[in-house]
Amino acid sequence: MKKLHPNTHLFTSENLLKFPGRRFKILEVLPYKKKKIKAALQFEKAHISTRNFPESVISLRKQLKLKDGGDTYLFFTTINLEEKVLLICRKA
Repeated sequence: MKKLHPNTHLFTSENLLKFPGRRFKILEVLPYKKKKIKAALQFEKAHISTRNFPESVISLRKQLKLKDGGDTYLFFTTINLEEKVLLICRKA
């Protein structure tokens, strides 16, 4: 497994591994550009989490006009080279 960033505490792997925590399948990775994100979000509900990210969940939920819930998980995070991204995921 690889860590996305030293301060993010999110890990990735090419294969589904046993892990003492929640596991998600990454469906899409988007750069943190509000126009691109709004165009990609085709749902009304999602669980939102931030890890090593400058904006709060409340602020993001307001900007994106998303309700809490559903099968989609959005992780706003910082990856290596200090790039801000959105990971669109589903539970694995």
